[in-house]
Amino acid sequence: MPLLYVYAMLAALMWWCLCQNIKWLRSSVTVEPIILLFLDAASLSLLVYILVVLPGRRLRDRGRIVPYFKKPNSGALSAGSFLSGEAIAANCEELDHLAIRCNVLPVSRFGFNDDWYCEKLEWHDPADGLRTIRALKEAIAPSDSAWPRDGKETLISELGKLEVALENALAQAVPFCLLFRLSEGMSGPQADSREGSF
Repeated sequence: MPLLYVYAMLAALMWWCLCQNIKWLRSSVTVEPIILLFLDAASLSLLVYILVVLPGRRLRDRGRIVPYFKKPNSGALSAGSFLSGEAIAANCEELDHLAIRCNVLPVSRFGFNDDWYCEKLEWHDPADGLRTIRALKEAIAPSDSAWPRDGKETLISELGKLEVALENALAQAVPFCLLFRLSEGMSGPQADSREGSF
């Protein structure tokens, strides 16, 4: 159900509760106030959930950068990299600058068009991606590196998972690109209709 309908239903329920509360205040006490108090609490809880909790969840889901492999392939290439990639996405701009300083292609050069949204994909040789990932890991890993952000271990771990996925793709000669994903799930029909797989 679209969120707009939920808002409309919530507004209607709150308006009805307000009207009933006004009637109750003008009349004698009956069983209705107990029901109204319950409905008031339920509608207020729903309002707080929609206005506070849901936006907080969306802010936490800042997206992931994940590898995407051209079909046909063995389907076992990603090595856990599909469920990671948050640190790579959060630090993409810094990683691009670092890659340029290391004389390799920037991470953003490998993505982020998505065929699900009818965008044209550009496939890349996994060897090119491996050069970038390995150079970034080497530049970030030393304890004296001046990496500007916290979470260096998480970033190195995610780069390592991406490296393993690209090694698998290279062994099978499967081209890849990178996608930016906002959610973890994907339906079966969506997976079947895509040009590649995760």
